Amino acid sequence: MVKRKKIKLGTAPVYPADAEAKEYAAVYRDLELPGNDPHTAFKKFWHSSSIDVLACWGVSNIFFVYAYPPAGFIVDSPEDAGKLVTFEGWILQYNAKIEGFNTLVKASRDGVDFFWQEHHKYNP
Repeated sequence: MVKRKKIKLGTAPVYPADAEAKEYAAVYRDLELPGNDPHTAFKKFWHSSSIDVLACWGVSNIFFVYAYPPAGFIVDSPEDAGKLVTFEGWILQYNAKIEGFNTLVKASRDGVDFFWQEHHKYNP
């Protein structure tokens, strides 16, 4: 079991940067996907003491990266709950020409509802 440091109440989680999300997808693509069933294979990463990252495959060259606090949040008041960013997500497309990823959708940039709408399109 991984021991995590307690996070001070009121501390906002720090989600991965776009480049880090692409790196997580690359590690998953290169190390986990070959030889595994892409419909069930995934890779979990420990980004920080408060954020875990999950990378998995969609269809074709589409990859998903989710960053979230594994233990959830404790808030001071109901008003604080509405201000929380409870996860970050990326839908990435592998581009063989650049040997890297293009960001198709980012939850915080494009909206959480749009993220899940597109997620369902790429993950039937």
